[in-house]
Amino acid sequence: MITEYDTKQISRIVKLAKNSGELSIPKKSKVNTKQFIKEDENKEVIDRAYDYWSSLSNIRTERRRNIKYKNGDQWSDIVKDPDNNGKSIREGDLIARNGQIPLKHNIIGQVVRNLVGQMLSNPTYSVVLARNDKDQHLSEMLTNALNACHQTNSIQKMDIAIIEELIVSGIGCVRVRYDYFHEKDRYDGKVDNVNINKLFFNSDIEDPRLLDLNFIGQLHEYSIEEIITNFASSTDEEKQIKAVFNTKAASVNSIEVGESRADDINFHYCIDSSKHRVYEVWQKKGHWVKRVHDPLDGTEEVTMLNKKDIDELNKVRIDLAVKAGGDGGEVPPIEMYERYEYYWQVKFIDSNGYTLKKSVSPYTHDSHPYVLSIMPMMDGEFKSYIADLIDMQRYINRLLVMIDFTIGASAKGVLMIPEDCIPEGYSVADFAAEYVKANGVIVYRPSNKGNIPMQISSNSNPAGAWNMLHTQLSLIEKVSGVSEAMQGRVSRSTAASLYEQQVSNGQINYRIVFETFASFIKERDEKLLKTLMQFYTEKRMIDIAGTSNGNSSVRYWEPIADEKIIDFNLVINQSFDTPIFRLQFEDRLSSMLSGGFIDFETYLKNSSMPFSQGMLTQLEQKREEVIEAQQIQEEKQVQQAQAAKQAQEVQEAQQAQEAQNTLKALNTENKD
Repeated sequence: MITEYDTKQISRIVKLAKNSGELSIPKKSKVNTKQFIKEDENKEVIDRAYDYWSSLSNIRTERRRNIKYKNGDQWSDIVKDPDNNGKSIREGDLIARNGQIPLKHNIIGQVVRNLVGQMLSNPTYSVVLARNDKDQHLSEMLTNALNACHQTNSIQKMDIAIIEELIVSGIGCVRVRYDYFHEKDRYDGKVDNVNINKLFFNSDIEDPRLLDLNFIGQLHEYSIEEIITNFASSTDEEKQIKAVFNTKAASVNSIEVGESRADDINFHYCIDSSKHRVYEVWQKKGHWVKRVHDPLDGTEEVTMLNKKDIDELNKVRIDLAVKAGGDGGEVPPIEMYERYEYYWQVKFIDSNGYTLKKSVSPYTHDSHPYVLSIMPMMDGEFKSYIADLIDMQRYINRLLVMIDFTIGASAKGVLMIPEDCIPEGYSVADFAAEYVKANGVIVYRPSNKGNIPMQISSNSNPAGAWNMLHTQLSLIEKVSGVSEAMQGRVSRSTAASLYEQQVSNGQINYRIVFETFASFIKERDEKLLKTLMQFYTEKRMIDIAGTSNGNSSVRYWEPIADEKIIDFNLVINQSFDTPIFRLQFEDRLSSMLSGGFIDFETYLKNSSMPFSQGMLTQLEQKREEVIEAQQIQEEKQVQQAQAAKQAQEVQEAQQAQEAQNTLKALNTENKD
């Protein structure tokens, strides 16, 4: 730091006569303010947020349509009614009105489930790799802390929702922060999925890395209790909040379980009258700041000092250099300059324009808490993975309806009976019943015209429609990449190498989805890890039960690590936790154990077998019992040795006393 004087460093600089140090990440001072008042700029901020939210309406509409197709609601598109002056009608209702059944074969749902299954069958976890071998302990500590936070947030469930979101809408978003967990009664890193229907950001982004993002936020629906919990820090502020909001009891608009509320979301107010609309808005702003650079230790930071203060600091350093034997010119001076810098500001605003909270970004990463993932863009446009499958799905459904209608409208075993062929005493129903009866016999007198009963059956199999259906099913497999090989439906005669090649070729089509998802995980975990490093200021337990790497050597977070860690490299391993990998890893561990390269305890520490942790615990308990028994035995031996020594000392003292008494007696006799 520039206000501290390291005399050893100055002496070293004087002797070496050169600079040293490395530029570190600057830390800005943050000031939070809470104002339950109206601000003039709030209306402009809300209007800007509304414009960006409205610009995403096409994405929300397409997303809702894609979700319907994924869930099997594939006849809900609105079309014109030709029999009702062109008014709108659901496509399924129009088909049903014409006497047909709106059949469907949900291929899109199968594709989405297969892609999610591919992710679940290849689980991943984040590993923090240190750039320096000496920091391996810190690397293990950060890895355990990150994965422990993942378990706290049930991150696997959230990842399933995110990858489905990427497939269906082409966009996914989470919010990473440090917050309170009521169920666990502690503060920790928290990851929340953001509803895309409530998300807004500047619509002029074009950079695929989203570096041109400068405005982002979301809509919140808070009850009065949630507003007090999130924004009040005293009873006085609670009174201010209740004065701002209407605290009268309101009716709750309930919906059925599983029913979507996406169509009911309004930007300006909540459909549920018991909730209040709150806008969370993060804006990228700029201002001029004074910065200082100290070549002595390489630090560079924002400062509130003026030019006079810096000159005094430089003078003190020169005096220290002279005392160390130099002339002062060896110590590089502290440099001050001004620079226009960006910073992120957050505001929580209610629908009436009141500011509930306002602050500069409280995070050391100096950014917003959102992690946004968008499918690759071109000219600022992107689309979902299943967008290309919608038309093919619709055509397949149309073919099914046409085939069903053709089969239903064709003649199937119609019996043609001339009237003069019906015997006397038989009705038409009697004749038909006897005709279809097993071993039935009908006796009739042939007519003079030679008419006989005849059964007519037409060809109800439209070959052209079936061929087109098979073509569309094959085409949708090729486009989606979810082929028979990916689903495990291949011939038994297929060679293993050919099967593996078919699976690999099928993955190419949706590789872009997994790469986008992997990039999203990396960005999310980097921001989460930086948040943990900032707010983990006390020693805490971070041990994880059942970790994939079997590492249990680091069980606690050491706060001092935050000062030591300047840089880290986060690597997302894509195949480390698969069953095949674990099997191969266990085989190699067993080989090393049988070869004598590792001991049994090392094997248990690295093994992922179910019994390994229990046996390791038993071994540790056994070792502690042995050590405790040895300590007790050693204490007994020490006590026995001390007792023997004391007895020997007493005996020696008695012998000395007897000798002294004998000497006194001899001296007395000699005198006499």
